[in-house]
Amino acid sequence: MTNKVLSDAEIAAQLAALSAMEDSDIDTSDIPEVEERFWANAERGRFYRLRVSDSA
Repeated sequence: MTNKVLSDAEIAAQLAALSAMEDSDIDTSDIPEVEERFWANAERGRFYRLRVSDSA
């Protein structure tokens, strides 16, 4: 993995390629499984608040 800054076009191309893939073709083996206890203390909206202009 590199630290190259991608252009908007490069990002769009990568997202398009990813969205065209089947779920089974995406390698998620390096991502740990999330267990139920992970969500035990979850709080909805803790890190996101609607701005006044968003809710109007």
